[in-house]
Amino acid sequence: MAYDANEEATSELLLALKQEEQWAASYLKSELQESQINALKRYYGDEYGDEVEGRSRVTTREVYEIIQWLRPDLRRTFTAGDKVFEFEGVTAQADQYAQQATDMVNHTFLNDNQGERELDAFIFDGLLQRVGVMGCEWKEAEYSPAQEVTGLNSMQVQALMADGRTEIVEQDVRQEQPDEAHQDGLFFDLKIRQRAKEAYPEVFCIAPEDFRVAART
Repeated sequence: MAYDANEEATSELLLALKQEEQWAASYLKSELQESQINALKRYYGDEYGDEVEGRSRVTTREVYEIIQWLRPDLRRTFTAGDKVFEFEGVTAQADQYAQQATDMVNHTFLNDNQGERELDAFIFDGLLQRVGVMGCEWKEAEYSPAQEVTGLNSMQVQALMADGRTEIVEQDVRQEQPDEAHQDGLFFDLKIRQRAKEAYPEVFCIAPEDFRVAART
């Protein structure tokens, strides 16, 4: 059997990833999970568990108060200026592209997404749960249901093709007797759909319980 270096490398990668997953799961079930549970109890002011019948059952909310006090300050640290993200060119020629990237990423984060809300959730998770994670994925464009239009002339089809929000899904062309609207004798039957929402990169906060962290990270 011929030696396949790619197959061996893939097997080694899968083994390494499996080990990382096991370490992360073990860490979650031991130190991290216990810490997160205790932090949630202190945040919501739950009882400590060592209460004595007939004595005070008062709990304190220092964890809640400190986190609520820190959140606005930490959020302002990222969003106080007009740039949450900034890119720098490694050469003078690259500076203009770095500025374009800076403008685009900041607009995407703050305008196309609810960036400040997601950032606040990220900060909250980090303060309370010791794990704050943000993710980004590409969201495909959303379209309205396809509809059929029949008997269009060439100019109408060209207008639809020039419309950036309209996509022709199916097309059938018939040659018939020319008339005033179809002077070339071409009749177009189309199935089209309208783009209701543009594709964009979605930024979101990942819940700590949905993310694994190895102890050595």
